[in-house]
Amino acid sequence: MATLQSGGSPSKLLLQDLGRRGKTVRQLISYLEKLQHERALMLLKQEEQLQITRQPESVSSMEGDTVELKCQAIGFPYPRYQWYHGNREITTGTDSVLRMEEVRPEDAGQYICRIHKVSSRDPRKPQSYVFTEWVQLTVIPTSNYVFSFEYSPLKTATYASEQYDDPPHIAVHPSPVRVALNGPVSLSCGARGKPAPFYQWYKDNVLLQGETRREIYYDQAKASDQGVYTCRVWNRVGEVWSQGAQVTVGEYMTGAVCPEKPVERYYATDKVALVIGNQYYRNQDNLEASINDAYTLSNILRNELDFKVVSLTNLDLQDMTNAVQAFCELLNEGVYGVFYYGGHGYENLGQQFMMPIDVPTTYRASDCVCAQMVLKKMQEKSTGLNLLLLDMCRMRYCNMHDNSDVISWDIERPRGNVVFGFATCSNAEAFEVQGERNGIFMSYLKRYITQPLRVTHMLEQVQKGVGQDKQASHVQFPQIMADLREDRTLRDPISFHGHTQEFCVRNQRWAAAHELPEAINICFQSCGVHVKLGFFAEFSNVMVMYLTVLDLGKTQQCLPSLRDFPPVGTLS
Repeated sequence: MATLQSGGSPSKLLLQDLGRRGKTVRQLISYLEKLQHERALMLLKQEEQLQITRQPESVSSMEGDTVELKCQAIGFPYPRYQWYHGNREITTGTDSVLRMEEVRPEDAGQYICRIHKVSSRDPRKPQSYVFTEWVQLTVIPTSNYVFSFEYSPLKTATYASEQYDDPPHIAVHPSPVRVALNGPVSLSCGARGKPAPFYQWYKDNVLLQGETRREIYYDQAKASDQGVYTCRVWNRVGEVWSQGAQVTVGEYMTGAVCPEKPVERYYATDKVALVIGNQYYRNQDNLEASINDAYTLSNILRNELDFKVVSLTNLDLQDMTNAVQAFCELLNEGVYGVFYYGGHGYENLGQQFMMPIDVPTTYRASDCVCAQMVLKKMQEKSTGLNLLLLDMCRMRYCNMHDNSDVISWDIERPRGNVVFGFATCSNAEAFEVQGERNGIFMSYLKRYITQPLRVTHMLEQVQKGVGQDKQASHVQFPQIMADLREDRTLRDPISFHGHTQEFCVRNQRWAAAHELPEAINICFQSCGVHVKLGFFAEFSNVMVMYLTVLDLGKTQQCLPSLRDFPPVGTLS
């Protein structure tokens, strides 16, 4: 080895050579900095406080694109990075650039990066850390749109690989529409860009006040709605205009032998959803995808379908009972109610039983929550639509010999407004695929639930998708049970005319239940350390708290932590 030879080690020879050339320690440090030789620099260079120099920014992209979120920080020892999707750590997100190939709708959501540096005294221990700002990734599904050739999804697109900002590019242009008088009109425009672009619609070159979303929708077209519609899309680095789309409104559609009967339009007085995902059981096997499934559906219902969503995870029997009661109190006449449950379950005497996380090893009906009980309580509110989605097994419990505690929850007066969507058929199991983010049922439900289809037809598409799945087609058979007599869809607009007071009260109650604490800046006078305590709601019953060190003050390192939490109570 070189260190055992008369000349000594290469490092020693290098230092001797630099000395003969009259080089200083400062110059040696500059050479090592160019090489980013952290271990050597730790012997020579003072520590530097972490400082974020580039914050990530929100992005809007099409499904299938490659997207990059980028942040940058300075400090010594050199910053390390860890990205999070919500509060879920991304195992591959350990660089300043988070690259996501072929993004899918479930990748949408909020992202944040934790940046930390190690101690020069002990490189195995983190010394201090800071968090970036939260950013939003919007993923526009491709399944609902027809694309222009110029920006075909078949072409590869990468954003922010070379530059930080990208001007908007329209991938979905609005299409011409011919509609009967008083019929519904819908136009869509979808664009990529970084930062996420803004939208503004125009009719005949006149700005339409309040029309600032990707979609423009009129439930009943008037003659005055006829014209050419365009959409201006922009962000801070550029703007672009969509192609014009002619909207033609008339009592009769040309080319038809007989005038078509106008399509009857349905409305919800409001939309409310209860989403429950039970994953971690005390006496049963844990599941893998229930929480992710609940998270996926909650985002779609809230962001795409305008539902007020109460999303809850890992509930015991008391919590589930309270949640159902609170959910039904938000329902009134004409409201669309969606109830989703993902977790363990079984079927007995034609009724489905959902298992709370504290269900005993040997259980009875009274240890569970009956889906028919939920439906009965929903029906008592004279809702416009009741959709119950049960993502669970429906096997009959083999030890269920005593049915004395099984209550019959028969509906006294059917209303023709009920749809059950089961992940599997009676006496069969529902499955998860190891390594996949979502279970089989949710993998297909999320593809079709936003489409403007009659609810039963939407679930038929889910059935068809699972039936064509190579892994699931022979083991899982989704089932639909319904008495729905009207062509109601989850995209039906909200019209609270005649129900204004109920609507306002519901808004207040829902907002109060989801109000987050304000961020808190804390200064510890004894050491001069400043920290920020922030809050983020992942579910209605899961609040993420995070600490950011704003100023180290007199200290060399600071590792803040949260403790002394109050006891957790039940839902009320």
